[in-house]
Amino acid sequence: MVRRARRWQAFLVQELEQLPPGPTPVLAVFDTLTRWSSGQDRGCAFGNAYAEVGGSDHPAVAVIRAEKAWMRARFTELVTEAGVENAAGRGGNPGRLVAGTGRDQPLPAGSSLQFWP
Repeated sequence: MVRRARRWQAFLVQELEQLPPGPTPVLAVFDTLTRWSSGQDRGCAFGNAYAEVGGSDHPAVAVIRAEKAWMRARFTELVTEAGVENAAGRGGNPGRLVAGTGRDQPLPAGSSLQFWP
């Protein structure tokens, strides 16, 4: 899980570094995630792992939480750089949006994915 998180984070950072500042990088997160997950249809490895071990003391839970915290911080940074006031308060939980990227169906209302760390 740690290796996968590092690979995803490096891939995202590399993609975003090529873009001009502003709103473009915020939206590019979703295009980047679509490219990252192309060719596989099992969904997010972190979401799948959390479904199995969330709520327990399994070591993967800390890795999953750290990856989600990194993504939330990166999203807040991108939104701030795009000029949005109170980006931290408006950033919400990008996991809700990111979790649905590339899915054929929207997340069901009340999905446990909405309560990720």
